[in-house]
Amino acid sequence: MNADVVVLGGGVIGLSAAWKLASRGLSVALVEKFSLYSGTSYVCGGMLAPNAEAKFTEPDLLKASNTSLELWSDFRNELELVSGHTIGFRDEGTLMVALERDDVYLLDHAKRQHEALGLKTEVLNAEEVREREPNLSPRMLRGMYCEDFQVEPPKLMAALIEACRKTGVHLFDECGDSELGKDFVKFKKTEISFKSVLIATGAWRVNREDAPKVKPIKGQMIVLDMPIPICEHIIRAPDAYLVPKADRLLIGATMEEVGFKRGSLAGSVMDLLVGAWEAMPSVYDLNIRELCTGYRPVGETSMPNLGPSRVDANVFYATGHGRNGVLLTPWTAEKISDHILKSF
Repeated sequence: MNADVVVLGGGVIGLSAAWKLASRGLSVALVEKFSLYSGTSYVCGGMLAPNAEAKFTEPDLLKASNTSLELWSDFRNELELVSGHTIGFRDEGTLMVALERDDVYLLDHAKRQHEALGLKTEVLNAEEVREREPNLSPRMLRGMYCEDFQVEPPKLMAALIEACRKTGVHLFDECGDSELGKDFVKFKKTEISFKSVLIATGAWRVNREDAPKVKPIKGQMIVLDMPIPICEHIIRAPDAYLVPKADRLLIGATMEEVGFKRGSLAGSVMDLLVGAWEAMPSVYDLNIRELCTGYRPVGETSMPNLGPSRVDANVFYATGHGRNGVLLTPWTAEKISDHILKSF
């Protein structure tokens, strides 16, 4: 089989890039080592939250994040139109909350930081916070509202897979380890010749000397059944965040530098549950649906690695997105597509 571009990696970054490249007239094949229906892109929170997570020390990331957020509306509309799937977009925003005096100090610091960065936020007293979210703890001292958004990662992935199919991307699933040559990739009994290859394998670094350095940072998340909504906003509490979805509540997430170690530690699960319960006692009565594990691809800086290899002109990378893969999806797909198209 021949293709203009082979994309290695079937997460949100690889799929969005493959879809955009195919929609711009290139023949594209996508190769996923594991399953297109599993992985970190399915178990993340789906938050589009550059405001709540803004930091002075990451100006380039903040700029890229806000640019991507501006692209999300058109990206979403086109994706839903092409795929015929909705992606669970929500716009209630984020409430950052303080439970102790030290939390109030940190919240005030965050407010000053947001003002210096030119970001819009709204400080709320305890009564105003509980007016917006009545199930928050009566211990709540203060809150800050940020205009953020979110999507449903499983729905986003389903839409991207379908959009790829409808634009002619050849999808290869559960391929195992691949052999990557100068102009071909081999896996199992299949060989695909290409003009260019995009490596978007997330935390799984390919065996090439020019490959960007990324490491897996494990994240554990708890999924609770939520037949009746107990909150509408994303809640960022001191020791956990809570992300409401249509019928479930996500509680996350740990940051563990333990390689690709699988499984959920009892201590980590306990810490998340306690952190969520302290902010919103109602979680005590919700059933646990599942425990999820994912691996964030963290690079040497906060910015992802996008662009051509320093060794081979037909090799491109899109990796190192850390915890911002979903947020940066439209920006990444646009930038890496432009890079690749210039090589033709």
